[in-house]
Amino acid sequence: MTSGVEVMKPMYYRFRAMNTDIELSLVCDGYAMSEAVELAVDWYEEVEQVFSRFRPDSELSRINRTAGSGAPVMISSMMRDVLQLTLWYQQTTGGIFSPFVGGSMNKAGYDRSFELLSRVGMSRELLDDDIHDNVEQVVDIKRAYDGRMQSPMVLDIAMQSVQLVPGTQLDLGGIVKGWATAKLSQWLCMRYGIRAGLVNAGGDLHAWNDGNGEPIWRIDVQDPIAGDDGTIYRMMGQGAVATSGTLGRQWRTGQGVAHHLIDTRTGCPSRSGIVQCTVSGPDLIACEVWAKTICIQGEAALQRMTSQLPPSYDALIIDQQGMLRYTGPAWLKEEY
Repeated sequence: MTSGVEVMKPMYYRFRAMNTDIELSLVCDGYAMSEAVELAVDWYEEVEQVFSRFRPDSELSRINRTAGSGAPVMISSMMRDVLQLTLWYQQTTGGIFSPFVGGSMNKAGYDRSFELLSRVGMSRELLDDDIHDNVEQVVDIKRAYDGRMQSPMVLDIAMQSVQLVPGTQLDLGGIVKGWATAKLSQWLCMRYGIRAGLVNAGGDLHAWNDGNGEPIWRIDVQDPIAGDDGTIYRMMGQGAVATSGTLGRQWRTGQGVAHHLIDTRTGCPSRSGIVQCTVSGPDLIACEVWAKTICIQGEAALQRMTSQLPPSYDALIIDQQGMLRYTGPAWLKEEY
């Protein structure tokens, strides 16, 4: 996903963090831009140090290592806030979005940083695994949203601690990028007084302007099926956009091609027929969660989203045949 501006030209900076490209497009002077860049680089490094599943010294790795004993672990305020959010969205999505997919991620082969995997190009081939292999992990996941079963995690807000059922492995990659980007955008706007800007973290972005309608940002979304035959875009002054898909982050396993969106009902990479979903709306975290949920569950998740969120949220969906579906009028296709 790329971004541009129609009226005012912002200062621009790009760097790598959290295994993705981070882009800052800010309307400000050079001094403010320098401070913003320093803040952003330090912030995403801190987020990765807390939430990375692949850093052995991260807070998340420390929590996951206690899963065998089931002992409570003291956690940071950052971890507490994100875990609270994951439990909320797990409930609102009917359990399709879940933090308890770390074991299934490992089983699918995503047990190290993505650049170290045996990656494949854009492919519609899906992993054809035996879902019964993952029954134990799926039972743990279902405990979180089936009222007849106990949650695999006890989050004690007062004590600021977490306790996992033995064997449970957390993965917070489905929400952390949006959460971190939303936080950074809020700080840049409110604390640093940057009146207009856009922060884009690998396709999860938040934009704001001075309230007078300027600048207007052009948000481009890649069509993974059509490729260079056209661009899907929308114009936006303020708000958030998040894109999730199954074709971009794939790797090869002994059973075929796998991707990172785990269906909590099977414990395997999803096979909904949706290859990409982009959700736009006021809140980036909600956009990120629902884009992933729709990719995993398909039409049922779309219906759930539209019934729970206000009309200010819309979705752009691409299926395996390359068919586009829009739930709002904001998205346009530019043909070449």
